[in-house]
Amino acid sequence: MLFFSEFLIFWGLFAFTPKDYANTFPCSPIPFIQNGISRDWLYFENNENSQYERVGYDFDDTILISRNGGVIDGKPIFNLSIVNRLILDIKHKRKVYLISNRNENQRSEIIKLMRNIFSPQDLIGINIILLGGTNELKAKYIESNRIDVYYGDSDSDMVYAIMGGAKPIRVLRNTISKDKHGANIGIFKEFIMGCSQRAS
Repeated sequence: MLFFSEFLIFWGLFAFTPKDYANTFPCSPIPFIQNGISRDWLYFENNENSQYERVGYDFDDTILISRNGGVIDGKPIFNLSIVNRLILDIKHKRKVYLISNRNENQRSEIIKLMRNIFSPQDLIGINIILLGGTNELKAKYIESNRIDVYYGDSDSDMVYAIMGGAKPIRVLRNTISKDKHGANIGIFKEFIMGCSQRAS
C-alpha cells in the first residue's frame, strides 16, 4: 500500500505535467534512452540488463492502444513494437506476465483481443494477472513473481516496477490514446523505448 508521501508525489506529478507531454515526445530511431544517454538495444541485451528470466508488461497503452476499448473500425490497435518484443521474450524462454488494472470479468475479452495478433502457442506462454481496479497491488505482484523487467506507459507503472524490484522500461503512448494525462518521461531514470508510440 502506498504511503501518504507517495500519494503526494503522484498528485504533484499529475498536477504539474502538461497533459499532452507524452504525445509530443519525439520519435527517436534509437530504441533506448537512459539518463539522457542514448543506448541501442544491443547495449541493453549484452550488458547486465540481459540477465533476466521474468518480464512483465502493462496492457492498456503498452500492448493495446486504449482508444474505444482498443478497437477502431472493428479492429484492435496494438503497439507492434511491444508485441514483437513480447513474442521475442517468449521465444527466448522467458516467463512473461501481463499485469493489468482491468477486472477479472474482462479476462475473456483480453484473450479475444490478443488472439488477433498472438498465436495460440504464444498465448499459452503469457501469464495474465488482473488487478480489478487495485493498481497499487502491481508492485506486490511484480515482487512476488520476481519479475526482472517491467514495461509500462504510466508514471505509476514506473513507480510500481521500482517498488517491486524490477527494471522499469517506459513505453511511449500513441497520440490516439484516450489517456491524455501527462507522463513524466525519464523522471524515474527509467529506460525509454524510443518510437514505441507507433501503433500497428
